[in-house]
Amino acid sequence: MELDKSYDQVCEDASAAAEMRLLQHLNQHGGDVWSIGSGCHNCRQRVENASELKRCGNCDAALFCNRECQVSAWPVHKAECCVIATFNRLDKSSSSDSKLASLLETLTFSFHPKKVNDSKTVGVASSIGMNGPELPGWFFTVDFEEASKERQKVLFQAALELYGLLRDDECWTRDKESFPRSSYTLVESLPRVAPAAKQLQKHFIEMNGHLLLFSAWLQHPEPPATQAMPFEDRSFFGVVDSLLQINTLRDGVDAFMDANQQ
Repeated sequence: MELDKSYDQVCEDASAAAEMRLLQHLNQHGGDVWSIGSGCHNCRQRVENASELKRCGNCDAALFCNRECQVSAWPVHKAECCVIATFNRLDKSSSSDSKLASLLETLTFSFHPKKVNDSKTVGVASSIGMNGPELPGWFFTVDFEEASKERQKVLFQAALELYGLLRDDECWTRDKESFPRSSYTLVESLPRVAPAAKQLQKHFIEMNGHLLLFSAWLQHPEPPATQAMPFEDRSFFGVVDSLLQINTLRDGVDAFMDANQQ
């Protein structure tokens, strides 16, 4: 969050951006909302027999007339392709507690206390009453905006995979109601609920994963309007915010904050 903006101002700006996104969509496409898989993703022409079109080899969802259309559409398709392909891969693999642990380690989780001195992490910690000199091992200790582009990509992918593993039916409903709709909610081969969501959510809480996400979110608190944005258009902090909308995780954060205020 920019230091010269209050959280209320961030929310107002995000709401204005959401309204502008709606107006731009209406100007470009009228009232229609494009559904992935209903025709060529580049020409945006619906077809009755989709088998005549070529299918994206990565996400197996987007359709194209030919390679030229696929190349032309890639800048628009790239983000949603990553989301759908990631969820497809996770849903077809055996979810495990070790996978959660690996993703949390990517997001700087440690079993040992941490000593930090960078101003961003120290400021976030002090905002929730943690004044050091050591922080819990679960505390997120990367200044995301100062990290290299490659590091940002790795952190984003870890957050995305966590969402793919932990998402529940309410996640699907929220993302489907975004504007325009999140593309992955229109892919029939993807289950609405991650196969082992309840079990993995429980283990995630036991590992304090929800608190790691919360400490990351505090670097750049996302406004409510973020959840009206298509999932594939959300930033790292937007995906973290989406994870924190999951009831089990949100309840865990609330319990932590209530305990800190006593």
